Amino acid sequence: MAIGYRLNEITDPLSGLNAAIEPTLDAVAIKMPYWSFAESGYNHYELSNRMQASGEAMGVGRNFETAFLKAIDATINLELGWNAFIKEIHKSNDEIMDDIMHPNELHLINLLAAINQGIPYAKLQEITHLHPIYYQKLLHIIEIGQKLYENKDRLSTDLIEEAKVYGFFNPLLMGIYIIHPFVLRLFNHFVTITMPVQAAFLFFFVLVVSSILVKFMQQIPLANKLIRLCCVKW
Repeated sequence: MAIGYRLNEITDPLSGLNAAIEPTLDAVAIKMPYWSFAESGYNHYELSNRMQASGEAMGVGRNFETAFLKAIDATINLELGWNAFIKEIHKSNDEIMDDIMHPNELHLINLLAAINQGIPYAKLQEITHLHPIYYQKLLHIIEIGQKLYENKDRLSTDLIEEAKVYGFFNPLLMGIYIIHPFVLRLFNHFVTITMPVQAAFLFFFVLVVSSILVKFMQQIPLANKLIRLCCVKW
């Protein structure tokens, strides 16, 4: 690229694919700015052409979606980002568009919320100048999240596997499924993706019961220590 080649002119000798196509034998890396003390929820930034970030973090994954979610997790407190997303999707489309027009440290979260609410790409592109390929990738993240939420009462190993492939890490899944972290660790530890669907539904019932038991046991100091010990070990 430094000597003037375009992405479609740079080919991978192994696969024959050009660099404009998402790599299949390599990894995708995404850098995102880090905003000092933004995780506290009290320090805010109004973005402009002036450098304000105090650093950057990089997400690396086998696909864009995974790299993007890792970079988001590395730069924005998950609970803060999740709450901001929920708050944003409860606003009117006009209010969301106004937030997009005045970007802050949660600009990408607001953009995801806008896509989730079905705001057309043409309207978003006028403000953000977002390339269509990135819109497609962000839309894919939203579509997976919507499928997870819509089927949260019908646990499917295929759906969990798809979410994992595209970067939905455990804390994010816990926020969607509202499952205790200890129970989710058990799920990851014991369940294989070849598990029959009927068995998956049965295991989901066990997860719910286990989650209730774990919350009850947390009231007992000795049992609570044992749970924490198991979580650290796994």
